[in-house]
Amino acid sequence: MYKIDLQSKHDDEYFKIIADGSKCPTRKWCYDLYYKIFKQQYRAPTGEEMVICLKKCIQQYNYMNKMECAMLKEDSGSLILAICSPLMKRVLIDLRTSHEIMFMDSSGNMDRNNSRVFLLLVPSVAGALSVGIIVTFSETENNIYQGLELLKQLNGVDNFSPK
Repeated sequence: MYKIDLQSKHDDEYFKIIADGSKCPTRKWCYDLYYKIFKQQYRAPTGEEMVICLKKCIQQYNYMNKMECAMLKEDSGSLILAICSPLMKRVLIDLRTSHEIMFMDSSGNMDRNNSRVFLLLVPSVAGALSVGIIVTFSETENNIYQGLELLKQLNGVDNFSPK
């Protein structure tokens, strides 16, 4: 849009204007400036600061919902986050079929840390309904197991067994 504005404003001089970096910076320059400002604002995406910030966000989320809806576990250098919103808890409790069939969907590269996101879903007449989320940095069996254990703690073991 900026180049179109320049072209309409500087009709005959357009090619001279876009060649001047002070008037029309390159895409790379804009990209570098964006990330320079982004890093100043949000700092590095890893390390102890990220863990502290994540714990604070979880605490605020749980306080806001007046119940424990998210848990974080640090397991041998790996972070495992489990989330079960109040709506997800209602699905687990009220939907009979949630105890019969449950499946997991996985996605990756969801953020700048290349986190793995696992959605636990149950079938319903309206389609798949989410009953939990696990976020880890790897797909190891241990991380998934620990995430499922956190979800059990959030919901109570009874909500994951048949009624």
